[in-house]
Amino acid sequence: MPSTAQRPNPDVTIRQHNWDLFSSKLRQAKHSRSNPTIHPDHVHPTLAETFPSMRTNLKLMLTGLIATSLASFTSTPASAQPATAFECRSSDNVNFTVALARNGAVSDPLVVWTSDAFSSSGYTPERRCQAVTGRLNTLLDDNGDTLAGLYLTVGRVNGQSVVCSVASTRSGCNSDNVLFTLSGDNSRNPERVLYSLSARGSGTSIQESGGVPYVNLEDLVNASF
Repeated sequence: MPSTAQRPNPDVTIRQHNWDLFSSKLRQAKHSRSNPTIHPDHVHPTLAETFPSMRTNLKLMLTGLIATSLASFTSTPASAQPATAFECRSSDNVNFTVALARNGAVSDPLVVWTSDAFSSSGYTPERRCQAVTGRLNTLLDDNGDTLAGLYLTVGRVNGQSVVCSVASTRSGCNSDNVLFTLSGDNSRNPERVLYSLSARGSGTSIQESGGVPYVNLEDLVNASF
């Protein structure tokens, strides 16, 4: 009888290749933090106390790898169910926040936490990842286990630039809805953070109300699966 040897699954091979590439980029990002010749430069969101200020090589990884290669990083189908939880994960000591779906799907990283801007105050990248991920889970629970009707926007609270969650494009940031505080270049140009988030999420558009940008949180997260 003819041989029935099992053929390798090309999809698994592609996903493994992209995971290896992602891990390699994260290792490069970790190494770059000790390189004084590379200057911080923000790009990423993928959502404790600061949005990451990315180094140049991490910027390339987030705009290129996450936007393209990480589309097949998980085995998640395009029709993934809505997010039911958020989780802080780590690879090569680089922390990042992902969303989880009821069917077991895992999103691309929503935020990669690399900035040490507040580490001297005890807010390390790991602590920020855990804190903001917890805030996202609380937000999800308080909204009836759904992200429907929620938006991300930017504003100033206690004299600092922040990203917050609101239930209307007529609402703004306050001390009760802050997700994280921005640092460095991000704090001087907070709108760029939202435009960067929107650019990563296919089909996720920016809405403006009174000159203030808003991103639909549900669409943003769903587009990351």
